[in-house]
Amino acid sequence: MRITHPPVHGRPTTALPVDKWRWLMAVNFDEETYGQRWQVETVMFMLKQHQGAGISACTNGIRQREMALMAITHNIMIVLTVVLFCRACQDLFILWKLLYPNYLSLGG
Repeated sequence: MRITHPPVHGRPTTALPVDKWRWLMAVNFDEETYGQRWQVETVMFMLKQHQGAGISACTNGIRQREMALMAITHNIMIVLTVVLFCRACQDLFILWKLLYPNYLSLGG
């Protein structure tokens, strides 16, 4: 049985819990892995929001390929967003230099 919630309910103490399951939670809880859960949940939310929550495949192999395709599409969308943002910033900088050529000059 894998534990995903830390045993921090009740009065603060340094002693291990007596109950079997709470003791297992206290001993086996992996904070490093659980600390990355918010990142995974954020990516899953973005995938569902932009590409839909459903997978139409029936077999396991096709389901895995469809999820891989969704992940690749998600990564391409991120790269295109960054590229387009950088291009827009460059265009604005060029426009700024055309409108105000002496604004950034150091000479007198």
